[in-house]
Amino acid sequence: MTTSGKVGILAIDPGTTTGADCSVWDLDGTVGEAVLGRVGENRELRMGIEDQVVALGRMWVGLCEGNPELKCYLVIESYQQRPVAHMVPNESLDPVRVGSMLVGYLLGIGVGGRVMWQTAGLAKSQCTDARMKEWGGWIVGSDHRRDALRHAITARNRLSA
Repeated sequence: MTTSGKVGILAIDPGTTTGADCSVWDLDGTVGEAVLGRVGENRELRMGIEDQVVALGRMWVGLCEGNPELKCYLVIESYQQRPVAHMVPNESLDPVRVGSMLVGYLLGIGVGGRVMWQTAGLAKSQCTDARMKEWGGWIVGSDHRRDALRHAITARNRLSA
């Protein structure tokens, strides 16, 4: 784990519509300071899965190439700490496809990275709605964008521990 400084995090809440938070985070200071001081973008991707994967790949490459001095982490919401297809309800395969296809796409174009699989339960227990509001990270209107930020905050907190 990194103990000080800054990191790049691309956190995704994958699915038919994917939320993505692609930002540089400060590991020092309070969580609220880190949330308010992060630099990057928070988006909702409403397009086909293949197009989402390409858009997310571009975000990842931009984050890593734009900040070569930083360790960058790709944080993907998963049903388990790693993708396990047989654990996924049949009607909910899009999140697994987006995450798995993204990792494959990045490997295919020769871009590695540090991948953290993170369950929704972990993110929602560590970064509750009340905490998001307290820290200044509440996003009105889009559950997908909000959950991507929730995953980014959780990852940032895990990395700063």
